Amino acid sequence: MYRLQVFLDNLNFINKNQGETYTLGVTSLADLTSEEFKATYLGYAARPEDLIETPSVDESTMPQAPTSVNWVTAGVVPAILNQANCGSCWAFSAAGAISMAYNVKNKNNGLQLSPEQLVQCSKAYGNNGCNGGLMNNAFNYVK
Repeated sequence: MYRLQVFLDNLNFINKNQGETYTLGVTSLADLTSEEFKATYLGYAARPEDLIETPSVDESTMPQAPTSVNWVTAGVVPAILNQANCGSCWAFSAAGAISMAYNVKNKNNGLQLSPEQLVQCSKAYGNNGCNGGLMNNAFNYVK
């Protein structure tokens, strides 16, 4: 009964708070309170020893970027994935960023790299699998 009430409260919030620039809806998380969501899905804080230096880029050598691009309609955004309760957002964001960059550069619309590869194999680069990590460390592993 408790879980049903949480769901109904969230459904009420969804119905009352639709915005002009966003849409709220029922997902697999709709029966969690805000506190339960935060405790389960948020909270990784990088430790200084996890940080690996990455080289900076001289922006003056970069080509001029267009003022706007819709990467979804351009077909380079990979499918939406679900990390569930694994603290691997770093791996999902790194794999997605690399996939998109590759697809943009190579005009390829199908490459989607595996976050699981990063979760399982990049610990020597300062990442901690489902217990957290950093995108920069994942980038260094991929290099």
